[in-house]
Amino acid sequence: MIFVRQYGSEGGRSIVGLHGWGGDHREFAAVAARLPAGFRLLSPDLPGYGDSPRPERWDVEAILNAVEKTLQSFGAFPCVMTGFCSGAALAAMLARREGLAHHGPVAREVARAEDAALRSHGL
Repeated sequence: MIFVRQYGSEGGRSIVGLHGWGGDHREFAAVAARLPAGFRLLSPDLPGYGDSPRPERWDVEAILNAVEKTLQSFGAFPCVMTGFCSGAALAAMLARREGLAHHGPVAREVARAEDAALRSHGL
């Protein structure tokens, strides 16, 4: 399990914020300060960052699985998934997994753009 900082309403609609390389859960504190009632923000420390243990394997699939398993324990899904830097790429990959994120027209276009960017980098 990885560390997750929860802000906002317990049981509220979930927003997940994934930090970028070198960051941690505190990167979303400013977002949490503006969180409307009825929402909660879950901001994990990705494996090997902040208060989360190092992963056994440093590969994308292992990191995605650790994040998904931890967020499932919070009852986070379906959620609004967001991130920046490497966290944005991980958020897009998680959002493509069935039933994990809310999908609308904008989300589908972002996912298509992310797919193209990831393929161009061999991911």
